[in-house]
Amino acid sequence: MKGASDVENQAPYILIVDDDEDDQHFLIAAIHDVIPGAIIKSLYDGTDAINLFKAENADENDRLPNLIFLDINMNKMGGKKTVGLLKKNQRVQHIPMVILTTTSSADQRRELLSSGADDFYTKPYNIRDLKQIVVEIRQKWL
Repeated sequence: MKGASDVENQAPYILIVDDDEDDQHFLIAAIHDVIPGAIIKSLYDGTDAINLFKAENADENDRLPNLIFLDINMNKMGGKKTVGLLKKNQRVQHIPMVILTTTSSADQRRELLSSGADDFYTKPYNIRDLKQIVVEIRQKWL
């Protein structure tokens, strides 16, 4: 059985849920630059995230992510609905869920934070700014 120090010494496990492969590529690069050794899993839709954590797929030995990045606009199930459903799942509701999206709407930001998202960032246009976001997120949530 693993002790608390074993878990603390593990590399962070980060789940990315975004249907844009280019955005995933840049986020993965930024995470690896800021958090070397991070374990990253990519999913392309909210339904994939919901299915990953369904009770019938649960194994108590499975490692849960330390952080989940979500986009808002995805084809099958968007970030808002995904966050709402994940926050109802007792296995994962404690995991910080960070919205990273192209929108900068203050109304949408408030709506997502009130629906359960833990943080909200607008996707930047360059890798330097994306790395800075990852630094902030690491300091706040990991």
